[in-house]
Amino acid sequence: MITWVKNVKIGVKMTGGFLLIALMAAAIGLFGIASLNRVGTSYHVAYSDCVSISEYVERLSTSFQKMRSDLFEMTLADSEADKKSAAEAFAQNSAILWDNLGHYDRLLDKYPAELVESDRAVLGAIKTSLQAFEQSGQHFADGIALDGARREEAFHMLRGGGELYALAQEVEGAITRLMEYNHVYAAGEIEANSQLVDRVKVMTGIGVGIGTLVAVLLGLWIARGVSRRIGLVVRAAEQLAHGNLDVRLEIDAKDETGTLAQTFQDMSNNWKAIIGDISHQLDGMSKGDFTVGSRAQALYVGDYAPILE
Repeated sequence: MITWVKNVKIGVKMTGGFLLIALMAAAIGLFGIASLNRVGTSYHVAYSDCVSISEYVERLSTSFQKMRSDLFEMTLADSEADKKSAAEAFAQNSAILWDNLGHYDRLLDKYPAELVESDRAVLGAIKTSLQAFEQSGQHFADGIALDGARREEAFHMLRGGGELYALAQEVEGAITRLMEYNHVYAAGEIEANSQLVDRVKVMTGIGVGIGTLVAVLLGLWIARGVSRRIGLVVRAAEQLAHGNLDVRLEIDAKDETGTLAQTFQDMSNNWKAIIGDISHQLDGMSKGDFTVGSRAQALYVGDYAPILE
């Protein structure tokens, strides 16, 4: 693998390095975008659902207080028509209350059962206590509330110590627990989202740090490889300039630096062969043999050709 990388052209290495860095940057960006989308979605769900739940709970509380007020109006009313009107209002407010309980139930349906188990338990407590209050309230409306002679007994049931009062306290207590639970849940969601934002910041910072480190190391590796091989060619050229023709460049790369080194090696070998061939001819001439010829005519090409003429 390392040998293959060495043989890749320098331009391809640099392009590959830039592409790798670009891919890392894209991955970090996509991670950041996905995480921010998750945070945004979580905030939207938490906000919209918490607002809806707050509205439902507020209507539950308001409707229940109206139901209690309707029972007092029934007790205070003197005419049959007024008592009937209060009874109808009691039934209407009860319907509104149960309708909001139904909305709350349906909102919880989109969540996994284990996540809304506590919500279901509190809602169940409200329904149970509300049913007991309604049954007692209906019995109250059909009997005691209609009898003006039993008005004191009716007030006693509605005030502290009375049966309806005790049942009303149970319902209000359950509604209060539901409010408190939702406040705690909303605060928990906000905290969880804040922690998620912090994790995104940390992961993005780590990703940027790793990307920067990879970019620096990759640049240094490419630069070092090119610089080392160019340095070998420069030192070989210095030796050649000082008359040392026994230059040996051992660079196995097939990129531009490898081609440069091989070309320089071929040039050095050609010079050495030509100088050796000229020395051979001069030696023959010095011994009176003017017919001695070249043993390496193939090397005398280009500007070297006139040497043999």
